Amino acid sequence: VRPSPPSGQELLAKYRKAMDLKNKDGHDPNTWRGKNLALDKWHELVEMYKMDEASTGLHSKDMRSQGLSILSEILHDDVVFHPPTYWKARHGKMLVGIILGEVSSIFTDFLYHRQLQDTEGKNFMLEFSAMVDEIPVQGIDIIEFNSNSAVAQIVDFKVMVRPPEAALRLKEKMEARIREFMETMGSGPNSKL
Repeated sequence: VRPSPPSGQELLAKYRKAMDLKNKDGHDPNTWRGKNLALDKWHELVEMYKMDEASTGLHSKDMRSQGLSILSEILHDDVVFHPPTYWKARHGKMLVGIILGEVSSIFTDFLYHRQLQDTEGKNFMLEFSAMVDEIPVQGIDIIEFNSNSAVAQIVDFKVMVRPPEAALRLKEKMEARIREFMETMGSGPNSKL
């Protein structure tokens, strides 16, 4: 008799254990702060979302509102978002803010593992893992800021995820969330992200 395959949560735990063993440059979250103030605000927002999820099981209305407020501060008006499931980029602070806010409630058990940056402190690569329903996800956020100043803003945000079934589930869930949002805003039910 074959043993049953490991669950998604077990696979995620195994991956995270392997990442914990890599205590090298970029893997220590204590070294991530102070590289870019807007990136620090991004990390704080992610932590707030995680705490809200842990206490309520989902993102509360207050947290969504607070999250959009922080995103509005750190996203440039002309920010470009490159989703992991479409070639077409999404443009503008409002749309990108909605996307980032919604995806944060689709990913559960989200954790950044590694942060790499360029010498100017304007370009960052953040490696993460999470769950989308029962599917473990590994991914990378590639974030570009317009400066490394106190008023820096995100001008480009690219997300890559694996495995393919996680990307497809993420796509399905995001389409449903955006459709619901668009209907609430008065757009037709066939509106696409």
